[in-house]
Amino acid sequence: MECEIEELRKTINKTEAQLRHFIGEDIELLGLKELKQLERQLKTGAERIRSKKKRAVSEHVNLLKSKLSDLQKENARLQNRLHELPDANVSSRIPEPNECDAFHQRR
Repeated sequence: MECEIEELRKTINKTEAQLRHFIGEDIELLGLKELKQLERQLKTGAERIRSKKKRAVSEHVNLLKSKLSDLQKENARLQNRLHELPDANVSSRIPEPNECDAFHQRR
């Protein structure tokens, strides 16, 4: 049991040292070989992070494109319903899409 506890302490200490190295602390204690290994690990980690970030941004862009498409379809559907109303004066008061864009840009 005591041997197991000692092994866990060593593992914890080693892991804490690695974490300090990853954040740039205590690296003056490392040799060239260890520094190169740390650099490779950090490079690999950064590449994984960039890849995950790229996927997340891409998924978000696709979601926004889908929402835009849905909103455009809904807008066209509502425009058609509005033009079908019996009162012809109502349709003359409907702003065209480019008028809406100009309004939003002025705000």
